[in-house]
Formats: sequence, C-alpha cells, structure tokens
Amino acid sequence: MITFFLLSLSILSFLFFGVVGEDKTWLLAPAMVLNHVLVLGWWVGKARQLSAGEKHGSVGCYFSIDTICWLLFLIYGIAIIPFSTVPFESKLELLFLGSVFGAFIVWRNEVTSFKESRVYVALLFGVVLICALYGLVIHFKAPEQILWTERYTDAYEGRLRSTYICPNHFAHLLQMLMPFFVVWLFIKQVGVTLKGLALYSFIAFLPPLFLTESRAGWLGTLASVGVLGLLFAWRKSKKLFWVMLIVIPLLGSSLLVAGYHYSETFQRRMEPVVTFLEGQAEEGIGSESRDFRPQTWMDTLEMIGDEPVWGHGPGAYRYTYPEYRNRFRGQRIVTGHPHNEYLELAADYGWVGFSLFGLAWLGTLFKCLRLASRSTEVRHSFVGIAAFAMGIGTMVHSFFDFQMHIYPNAMVFAFLMASSIAPMERHQKARGWHLKRPWMAWMAAAICLGSLLWCVQVMASASLRAEADRRFVAVKSSNDNTLQLTTRAVQLDESNWRAHRTMGSTLYDLRYYALDMSEKVAIAERELKAYQCAYEHNPKDPEICAGLGKVYLFLHHHEKEGSIANHYKVQGLAYLREACSLRKYNDLYWWVLGSELRDLGEYDEALEAFERASKIKNSASIRANIKWLKERVL
Repeated sequence: MITFFLLSLSILSFLFFGVVGEDKTWLLAPAMVLNHVLVLGWWVGKARQLSAGEKHGSVGCYFSIDTICWLLFLIYGIAIIPFSTVPFESKLELLFLGSVFGAFIVWRNEVTSFKESRVYVALLFGVVLICALYGLVIHFKAPEQILWTERYTDAYEGRLRSTYICPNHFAHLLQMLMPFFVVWLFIKQVGVTLKGLALYSFIAFLPPLFLTESRAGWLGTLASVGVLGLLFAWRKSKKLFWVMLIVIPLLGSSLLVAGYHYSETFQRRMEPVVTFLEGQAEEGIGSESRDFRPQTWMDTLEMIGDEPVWGHGPGAYRYTYPEYRNRFRGQRIVTGHPHNEYLELAADYGWVGFSLFGLAWLGTLFKCLRLASRSTEVRHSFVGIAAFAMGIGTMVHSFFDFQMHIYPNAMVFAFLMASSIAPMERHQKARGWHLKRPWMAWMAAAICLGSLLWCVQVMASASLRAEADRRFVAVKSSNDNTLQLTTRAVQLDESNWRAHRTMGSTLYDLRYYALDMSEKVAIAERELKAYQCAYEHNPKDPEICAGLGKVYLFLHHHEKEGSIANHYKVQGLAYLREACSLRKYNDLYWWVLGSELRDLGEYDEALEAFERASKIKNSASIRANIKWLKERVL
C-alpha cells in the first residue's frame, strides 16, 4: 500500500503543479512531509518483520552500489549546508532530494515483479494520458486557465502546458513515458487492453509534445526513442545494430530538416538556434533570446571557478549567479537556474558533489543496462532497455533544462527507474547488501524519523512565511497578523531569511503609514533588525540590501548625533550600491540609488546611477532626473 500511496503522491503533485503558482511551498510542504511519513512507515514495517523473523517474498531491505552512491551524495549535501551561501535554501533542496531518494528505495525494494510493475505503470499511463488530453482541450479552449484557477503567468503564451506552468517540464513528463509505450507493444505478458492503451497513448502524446514547443523535449524524445531502437537492434543482431547506427541518426536529422521546412511552429522555435549556430546572434533582451543559454552558461563557468571544489551550496545558484551575470543583459531578467543541470550541480555542489552525483547516475544507468543485457526474460530485458533509454533522454534534456529540480518529474523518473530495475534484480539474484539484522532496520527507521521531524520543522517555517507573504500582498491592513506569522516562522527556523525579509517589508509598510515621528523611528529600528537577520542568512538578495539601505538612510535623516547619522548614511549607501551590484541589469535598483543620492546632494554619483538605469530602461522619470542633475552638475 505504501508503494501505491507514494506513486499517488507523485501523480497528485504533477496534476496540481501549476495550480499553486510561483510559490511551490503550498505543494512541496505537504507532499514532502507525507513522503517522509510513508518512507518512515515502510522502514518501521521492515524492522518489525525482521524482529519477528518473518520471511519476505520481496528482496527486502536491499542496497546496491548505485544506491550507496546516491546515499553518499545525499550525505555530502547535508554536510556542506553550514558552509552554504544560503543555508535555508540548502535545507529545502536536501529535503527534496531525501524525499525522492527515500521513495526510490521503497520502490526498489517493493516493486519486485513484472506483474506489480505493470499495474503501477499502467496507472501512471492512464493518468498522464488524461493530463495530455486535458492539455489539448485547454490549449485551444481556455489557455489562460488551469483547472479551476487562472494561470499565474502568461510568459509561455501559445505553448501547451496542461497542468504545469512551464511547457518544458510537461514535455519531459511525456518524454519519460515514450520508451515504455514502445516496449509494451512487444511484451507477451502485456495483454491486448494494455497494449492498446500503450499504442493509443504513444499516438495521443505526439500532438501535445509538439505543441509544448519544447526544443529540449523534442530532442530528448528523439534521443530516447533512438537509443531504444539501437538497443533493440543490438539484441537482435550485431549487423543490424551497425546498420541502425547509421539509419537512426539519418532518420532523426531528416525529421528535423523536414520539420524546419514544413512546420511554421518548428521553424519559429528553431530559428534562434540556427541563427546562433551561424554566428549571427544578437545581444538578448528576453528569456526567449537566441543566446540566453550560452551566455548564462559562460557566466556560470566563472561562478564555478570561484568555488570549484565544494561549490556555493545546494540551492544557492538562484542567489549567487546574478553577481556573475555579465554576458546576458536581459532587462530585469533573473534566472533561478542556468538551464543546464550539469552546470548547476557543479556550481552548487562543486566538483566533489558533481562527481558523486555522476557516479550515482551513471551507476544506475549502467546497472540497468547490464541487468537488461543479461536477463533471460524478454519482459525484463525490454523494460530495462526502456528505462535506460529514458535515462539517456533525460540526460539530453537536462543539458538544456533543470528537470531533476522539478518534484513530480523527479518522482516519476525515480519510480520508472526503480520499478524497471527491481524485477531484474530479484529475478537474477543480483549482488548487493541486505539489511538482515533488526537493529539495522530500526536504525534506518530512526534516521527517517529524524529526517521527518527536520522536514516538519523546515516546511512549517516555510509555510508560515508563504501565508505571511500572501496576507501581506492581499490585505495590507493585516500587518499584525503578518508579523505574528513571520515571528513564528523564524522561531521554528532562524535561517528562514524569507520570513525575516517579509517581516522587514511589513514593518516598512507600518512605518510608512505611521503618523507620529517617534513611532516611525521605533518601527524603523525593528525593521533594521529584521533586515539585518535576513542579510545574515542570505547576503545575496537585492531586496534585503535595498531594504537595509532605505531604512539606514531614514534613520540618518532623523538622527541628531552627527557621527551616528554619518554612519547610517555610509551604511545605507553601501547597501544600495550592493543591491545594484547584485542586479546590474535592473533599472529599479539604480533608480532607488540615484534618488537617494539626489536627495543627499550627491549629484555626480546620482547622475551616474540614473544614466546606468537609462541604459536598461529609458523611462520619462529617468530622463527627467538626468536632465535635472545635469543642470546642477554643470
């Protein structure tokens, strides 16, 4: 039953992934807590069985070399949290990875027969098919809607997204299942009904996959199906393999050329790629610009070079990268990912973590292929080949995206890989380590309990912060409630920098509307402390720096002691300059810096700040300030 509930959790997560909008706390918090509860329940059950001396029909508490590598990577990530640039984000990422790894272990031990695997995979097929058909209907009828709510963004207007926000992520979900549709058609143990479901799903997935307009999804699907064809040929005969090694690349390239010449959609999506490859790329000004990814990758390489061994910390990329952003100069655009899973791994975890992850990933793929090649059962062999092809397709897709950072996609990938490998391991009696002693299982259960308590603490803090943000944005008058929520959030986890920042923003709002000047100053002192705590736990957030700068300058204007007032002024301007350095291509921060310098009489530097802002966005306000300052400077 735990296997079913974990799979159901994965299904529910991608069905409602787009409903929650940008802040995924409302989805991830309950999903990850339930995930930990289910994994803990499984380990307790295993420990009780071992203590009672029961014989198991399944593999039991089984670990292989590749799972040990995954565990080592997870332990390494936890060990470097104290040294992370943003520790709270590192906690979130490691809890995310722990949830996926725990589910992987359960599936690896429980789905040990093809019969079980077939039932669960068929369930997944059916739900994703419904999701794909829903995506087709909503794409043409009401693209601005998602289930019962309005989509949070129109950034991907014209592209099919189904229940996701980003069409690339939905394309990866469809892509992962494609190899399994094919192999089910050739397995005798799969009945006519299920073969019909596989064939219908394969055909039905093609239009939604195309309409996602995901170039990485198209390429990943071609790679996975191509690898599947090569492995089929190798199983048949070596001569056929060499023939297919020539035929499949030619066929794939022919499809790409035909699509480019005969499909306007395909041509429109591939035109930037062709232009860039021809060396005619222009400087990008948007996320769809032709050189967005290569320029981001080059900046990320410099970021890796500064912390090559240990990295900047798990989940720290979003906050560390903007400092290194020199090539891509898109207006106000800040990417949370380099759209390259390998570079993000190296930046966050360093080469040590990257190597451990690579060993785990390649070890799992190699084990899958080795078991499939040695299997005497056609059904096991074919499913193993499909899983290997899925892994290769995901590797290709991950070169241009960040699918393993998307919770439902990571969970579905873990399930498909585990449910493919486990029956082969059981049938071939593969070598590994078995937890046969009860105390080992109880120790594992104790570790899971500790992880669960940690997850509850961190996720409760994150949820309280999310609710505080919602109330602050929705109802400005509920500042007292917002402060209470943020206070509870930081009590649960002091490193929750977002809660400190929201507290600072709320106090700023209270200060702005306060009538008495002494009250304003008192609120400003509380605001300063909140922003200082936020800065301590995340020095890379420009909103925190800007908040510190503005509150310091406010105190400067109302401080009678000269030396203290001067200190406030120096600190305030320093933090505003730091905010600008963190977001070099955001006109808003340069505008704030210029405005404060203007009010302080620092006309020369104020003019420089407004001129920097004008290069990004030459608005009427910026032009008026430049004109006024030039008159004063001259």
